[in-house]
Amino acid sequence: MLDQTGFVGRVSIHPPPAAYTRRAGELAVADDLFLVALDDRTGHHLADPGLLALGLAAGLLAELVNVGAVIVDGNDHVVPTGGLLAAADDTGRVVASLVIRERAHDLPTWLSYLARDAVKAVARRLRSQGLVTVHRHRRLIGSATTRYEATNANTVAYRAVRLTAMLTAHAHVPGDDVDARALLMIAHALGLTPHLTRDFRDHHERARDRVDQIHLEALITQPSLHRLAVALGRLVGAHATAPRR
Repeated sequence: MLDQTGFVGRVSIHPPPAAYTRRAGELAVADDLFLVALDDRTGHHLADPGLLALGLAAGLLAELVNVGAVIVDGNDHVVPTGGLLAAADDTGRVVASLVIRERAHDLPTWLSYLARDAVKAVARRLRSQGLVTVHRHRRLIGSATTRYEATNANTVAYRAVRLTAMLTAHAHVPGDDVDARALLMIAHALGLTPHLTRDFRDHHERARDRVDQIHLEALITQPSLHRLAVALGRLVGAHATAPRR
C-alpha cells in the first residue's frame, strides 16, 4: 500500500532539525521535471511513461544528493552519509530511510525500484503544494487514465522556458545551483532537449554542448550527480531498445 508520500511501505519519519533552503521560488528537482515534461494542453507528459518514471526517480535521488543525505560512490552504489535529517521533505526522508535500510544496491536498482511509485509520489507532492490537480478516468474497456492539470498554466510554461533559456545560453546556470544542473542533465537524458529547444533550431548543437559542459563540471565538482545522470542515460537507452510486448 502506498504511504502518505506515495511510496510502498511505511517508515519512521522524524522532522529535520533545520529545513533545507532552496533558492527562492524554485522547486525540488523531481517536481520541476514533472512540470517541465507536462503538456498542459492535454494533461499528459511528453516523455514515455516508463522513461518519465525513471527520470522522476533520478530527480528524487538528486534531491538527496544535493542536500547531502546520500552520495553515489565510484561503484555506483547509493550510500547514506548520515545526513538523513537534512532531506527537504517527507518524500525525501522516506527515500533516504529506504536507502539506509537497504544499503547494498546500486544506482540502476534504486532507479528501477523508485520508478515504480515516483510519478504518484511527485504528483502527490505537487498537489499538496496546490500546483496540480489529478484527474483519473476509468474506461469501460482497458486501464484507467490519469490526467494532470496545472492550477496555473503560466507556472508550467515558466518551468520549461527557464530550462530552455539555460540550454540555449540565454540564461546563466550558477555553479552553486545544483538543482538546476541536476534538472538539465536528467531532462537531457530523457530526450526532452529537442522539445525544449524546438523554437531555437539553430541552438540544438549549443544545447547539447551546454549539457556536455555541465556533465564535465559535475564530474569534477559533483561526481554523485554525474554518476546519477550517466546511470539514468544507460537505463533510458536500455528502455528504448527493449522489445515491446
